[in-house]
Amino acid sequence: MEVKTVPDAQIKLSPPGQTASVGPYILRYDYPLGGDAVKVSLLNSCGQKLAEGGRLTSGGGVSYVLTYHGVIVGLDNISSESAEFVVFLDPSEFPDVTKTANLLMSLEVENRSVKQYVPFDVVLRVKNTGSVPLKNAVITFEPSKGLKLLSKGTVSINSIAPGGRRRFSSSEWFPFKAGPLSLGGLTQPCLRLLNWRVATVRF
Repeated sequence: MEVKTVPDAQIKLSPPGQTASVGPYILRYDYPLGGDAVKVSLLNSCGQKLAEGGRLTSGGGVSYVLTYHGVIVGLDNISSESAEFVVFLDPSEFPDVTKTANLLMSLEVENRSVKQYVPFDVVLRVKNTGSVPLKNAVITFEPSKGLKLLSKGTVSINSIAPGGRRRFSSSEWFPFKAGPLSLGGLTQPCLRLLNWRVATVRF
């Protein structure tokens, strides 16, 4: 008796760059490598690369697969137009999605007497509302039109415990336009931003 292994999913992706969900991850077909080989990447829901298969192969002989925490991806077939993959899932090895760090952020202008062409300070307040410590995060300021950031545009956070709060001062925001201006936004890859407030100041 011959027992065949049945994959949990069969996925066809075309053209290169197309993605598909596999368990809690995203599979991306990066590009063909020639012959019966391709390069693929496994991403999280924020688009960050978790793992990559430098040379997945199909056909006879030894086949190479991509594995990562409960997911195995193999190349089943490749043509000039598409690539077909087989996926095996083991949910017992998936990350616990309840154990995440959620960052609550706000930007504030403490001194409301702001003048055009005069740099001013902005305060960033953050709180970890998640269930695990937040570690090694980098927050990037993105000033809106009419503002220029003369100083460092990023804040690095080594660690914040669950429920912990931090305060950062970002100096030398330079308004080169008059009238109401929004400070802009904040970006932090792969954190669920539950809320962030954008202050509007009038010059």
